[in-house]
Amino acid sequence: MAGYRYIRSELTLWTVGFHDGDGRWIPESDHDSTEEAAARVRYLNGGAPEPAAPAPTRTVPATLTAEGIARSAQALRILERLLHEVFSAVQDAATDLEALAPDEEEVVEVETDPDAFTPPAGARGWRPEGISPACAAGSCAGCRMGACEHTCHTT
Repeated sequence: MAGYRYIRSELTLWTVGFHDGDGRWIPESDHDSTEEAAARVRYLNGGAPEPAAPAPTRTVPATLTAEGIARSAQALRILERLLHEVFSAVQDAATDLEALAPDEEEVVEVETDPDAFTPPAGARGWRPEGISPACAAGSCAGCRMGACEHTCHTT
């Protein structure tokens, strides 16, 4: 065996290992820096002892401090209150829309001579005794397209 060496196996990863008799790479360990990888190679090749691993240092994200948790809890309470206000506004708007919607289609009774009244262009099966206000005003899109479904038309 030629000995251990390290290679850059990824952008920020160095792998310690060796080539076996067939030339295949046999990995032994991965390291975040060339210094760590070199120290491991020295140790494995019988050189200087591997330095003691430094004590891990952990930094606590600001959100995990007592102050950060308190701010997060306050933000959640504000968000909950805002969501409640939005939900209430949506419910109120839905109620207002329901109040505006007619229970039944409004039909205007018009007394007219069927022969004297000219239905809108494209109207099918015109029945002048009960004319929808939109049909009577000529603003019914269904009449203009010949697909009106108001009760003033026969089906």
